[in-house]
Amino acid sequence: MKKETSPYFQFLINHIHETWKNKKGFGYPFRGRDFKELKTATRNFQEWQLMSLWDVFIENDSEWVKKTGHSVNSFLSCLCWLVDDKYWKTNAKKYESKLLISIPELEKLLVSKKLINDKKSI
Repeated sequence: MKKETSPYFQFLINHIHETWKNKKGFGYPFRGRDFKELKTATRNFQEWQLMSLWDVFIENDSEWVKKTGHSVNSFLSCLCWLVDDKYWKTNAKKYESKLLISIPELEKLLVSKKLINDKKSI
């Protein structure tokens, strides 16, 4: 039985894509395993927490991060030290609020993916 993906997962993917685009000038070049690895990360972190940690990661200028190219795989390898940054928790709360306000958008996504029959099902 396949585990259902959180409806907030698409917001995480979009966030990674947009922040990468803002920094590099083009969208993030996702590979198939990136999605699987991010889904695995959502076992330990909420999507809004990962969004905030990604922000800390993408702005990090350490030599190791530069050398690895700011990839999703590198990001996930860095989670153990990214959580030490004081910025990410405050920012995660902002993303959480933003996502909770996005409920109408979430409802449309759920209906379009046929995860629910209509908005009244929520």
